[in-house]
Amino acid sequence: MRTDISPVNFMANYGGMTGDKRLDSRTQQLWQSLSKQPCSTISRLADSRAEQVAYYRLLENEKLTEQGLIEELTGRMKPLAVGRDLLCVEDSSEINVINNKNRLRENSGLGGSDNADNATCFKIHPGLVLDATDLNPLGFSAIKVFHRDIDRFDRFERQYKRQPIDEKESYKWIEVSQTSKSTLSEASSVTFIQDREGDIFEQFALVPDQKKASSVDSQ
Repeated sequence: MRTDISPVNFMANYGGMTGDKRLDSRTQQLWQSLSKQPCSTISRLADSRAEQVAYYRLLENEKLTEQGLIEELTGRMKPLAVGRDLLCVEDSSEINVINNKNRLRENSGLGGSDNADNATCFKIHPGLVLDATDLNPLGFSAIKVFHRDIDRFDRFERQYKRQPIDEKESYKWIEVSQTSKSTLSEASSVTFIQDREGDIFEQFALVPDQKKASSVDSQ
């Protein structure tokens, strides 16, 4: 096990993210609260009604962006990649908030579920990076957040087989792999591990290079 990993690589630093010191400080505070109480609601995290309102205002502020949070997270992975042989594990998860469906706003970035027709979920497809030698998790190389439009045509109406790959949902495998290659560019090697959904021709044509190989587990 390598011991040259500083704990700072696993601690978020939102200084300068929004251009507003108060917002940056509030974001840091929210991260610290979530670290202590994962999977908690805002009302549970807040110590007072005023703090609860402040958190809601923070999350609605246009200066705090999804992309900014992702770049902060993946940016911490870059220095850890240098000189390492790495595994990048990809898969998709679904975050369903159906228990709060009566509180959801229109155009909130939610879509259909794999298991229901209501627009109450979003999906996340990350690249989780492990050290290939000791299998220690090091961080995330890329994260794609998306939703499936509730009123989209089915695969036959869309003529799915004729669609360009970058218009298909399966493009997530290639997109996250390509972004991960950039994040992990200083690694000695990167092996991508995916399930059989990622077993598509374009993946093998576009992703591998002299330093990186794409591996698909079909089990």
